[in-house]
Amino acid sequence: MGFVASHNALTLAFEAALQVVAPAASVPYWDYTEDHHLANEAEDRLATLWSLDVWGDDFFGTASGKYRTVETGRFAYAPIAKAAAGARVKSPYGYLRSPWNVNKDPFLLRAHSFCGASYGWLEGSLTTEASPIDTAWPSCKVHHELTFAVDSLYEWVWAAAYAPHGPVHFMIGGYTHCGDMAMAALHGNSSSDDLEASNVAKILGSVKQRTVAFPKTMWRYGLVEYPQACSDDTPQALCHMICDDPVSLGSFRKFALTGDMGENLFGAWVARLPVDLWGQFLELICTTPFTPGEQMGANSPVDPSFWPIHPTLDRLLQYKRIVKPFSSPGWEAPDGPTKYCITDYDGIGASDCKGHHPWDVAPWAVAVDGDPAFVTNGELHAMGDPRAYALPYVYDDFTWPHCDAEGHVFPPPSGAPTPGADAAAHKHAAPEERDPDDRGPPGHDDDHGEKPQEMGSSRPGEAGSGIRDPETRDLGIEHQTWVSD
Repeated sequence: MGFVASHNALTLAFEAALQVVAPAASVPYWDYTEDHHLANEAEDRLATLWSLDVWGDDFFGTASGKYRTVETGRFAYAPIAKAAAGARVKSPYGYLRSPWNVNKDPFLLRAHSFCGASYGWLEGSLTTEASPIDTAWPSCKVHHELTFAVDSLYEWVWAAAYAPHGPVHFMIGGYTHCGDMAMAALHGNSSSDDLEASNVAKILGSVKQRTVAFPKTMWRYGLVEYPQACSDDTPQALCHMICDDPVSLGSFRKFALTGDMGENLFGAWVARLPVDLWGQFLELICTTPFTPGEQMGANSPVDPSFWPIHPTLDRLLQYKRIVKPFSSPGWEAPDGPTKYCITDYDGIGASDCKGHHPWDVAPWAVAVDGDPAFVTNGELHAMGDPRAYALPYVYDDFTWPHCDAEGHVFPPPSGAPTPGADAAAHKHAAPEERDPDDRGPPGHDDDHGEKPQEMGSSRPGEAGSGIRDPETRDLGIEHQTWVSD
């Protein structure tokens, strides 16, 4: 439940840091449903998704080469810092990465796939139960459902963390260093049995896609450990999770491969895996140095594509609170028990959900009446109430013309400013569709001025610029005139 508030506090702290050196700067939002809209019109949708202009040199940059990192542009070869001596949390190779991140490479990593397997192009929905491999890049449909089909704040926050935003992180980050992912015993006589070969390919494809969850989940629930340290000369292939002893234990095999845990980690197919193959399968998992991209872990802020993601949900939440306020605005579940964070399995990994309650203090100070102050999650959420708006920024508009064109209509708030004619244009179109004079980098106009600019958008001050403009921050009270009765 602390998902929205904590990310908003982090973004505000980052924005305040930017303004120390560039007072006119603000953190832009990235309406990534436009990426879905553009890619959905193409024949090769995933290829189109990664070719849009936000992945050009002027913006996030394109990951390529040996390290799957950005090699040209402003973020070329962005380094990952080493942790300080004695740091409590670090990666096995000593970087500021998660303890379960065994990546040896020193640069920002974006794999854009999961061990070479890509997700399908399913639109997804909040109203259907979907497995991790059935999700895809967030669409207008998903954001529309989040706005108009969810009536309680509790349900909105739980839903927002997944289909409306999560795939952006993991489809950018992905996993690599997966070896050949071979499991000989699964193949049998697959060379002469096309059906069995097809089944094996599907199983291994599912395992690859499930890297979105199982490497860190197995560590979080104590099923495996990761090395305390891998020396700089340790080959990547030898730095991986540690589960040699548990693999030999029947109880571990049963716990990891059966019931809810097994299905959640590896997929429903694992229930059909013969018992005599459990050991070999877990041996495959435990000896592969699965390596996540930065957007898959707690160090995701090192990727510049991280920062504009969460303002998009904040903007959507502000819009909902104006046009369709929650019927149940409290943090508690409207029906049944309240779950503040993901529950544990059989008592393993039990947590008090610290940081997810409305009374928990956000870990970053925010501006309150012009001065930095620490506030609770609940207080920060209240500061975004459009009837008593107290956040130090406003959004340029609440329009989604590309979604309206798809039939997922977002009516303008009552009394909201009417966008200019260029607001109907996509804010980041495919490279061949964009005006060559409108390719200025984020945070600068073509004259290298200081006013911020939305990514791939019109110039500062024009309609559709999509910025949280610090020059209009004293107009936050204007939100009050946009609230429908």
